[in-house]
Amino acid sequence: AEAAEVVEPQKQALLAEREAAKGELSDLRNERETFAAGIDPNEIRIYNAIRGDGTRAAVAELTVDGACGHCFSMVPLQEQNEIRHGEQLIRCEACGVILAAPEPEPEGGEEGEAADAEADAVAEAEPDEAADESPEEDGDEASESGDEDATE
Repeated sequence: AEAAEVVEPQKQALLAEREAAKGELSDLRNERETFAAGIDPNEIRIYNAIRGDGTRAAVAELTVDGACGHCFSMVPLQEQNEIRHGEQLIRCEACGVILAAPEPEPEGGEEGEAADAEADAVAEAEPDEAADESPEEDGDEASESGDEDATE
C-alpha cells in the first residue's frame, strides 16, 4: 500500500509527459506533411528510401573543403557546384546520402565591421612600431660587431 502511494504520483506524471510527447509528435508529423506537399514526390521517395527506419542520416551538408559531411569522401567539383545551386538532388557516390549546400554563415553585421576596423588599426600601427624598433636593432648590431672585433 505504501509503495502504491509513492509510485502512483510518479506514474501519473510519466503518463502526462507521454501524452504531451505524443501531441508534439503529432504536430511535427503534420508540419512535415505540409512541408513535404511542396516537394517533388520522387525526391520524397528517394529521401524515405535512404532514411529507412529513421536510424540513418539521409541528408548531409558539404564540408568547407567539398567533402560529404557524412562519410567525408571528396565530392567532384562539378557536383559541388550543382549542390550549391540546389536545382536537383545529388547523392554522395560513397555513402549514398543526399548532399546539401552548407547553411550560409550569418553576417557579422556591426561586430564584423568592428573586427575589420580593429584589424585595420592594428595594420596601420605595425609600421610605426617597426620604425621605432629599427634604431634599437641597428644599435644592437653595432654593439655585436664591436664585440666580434674585440674577440678577433
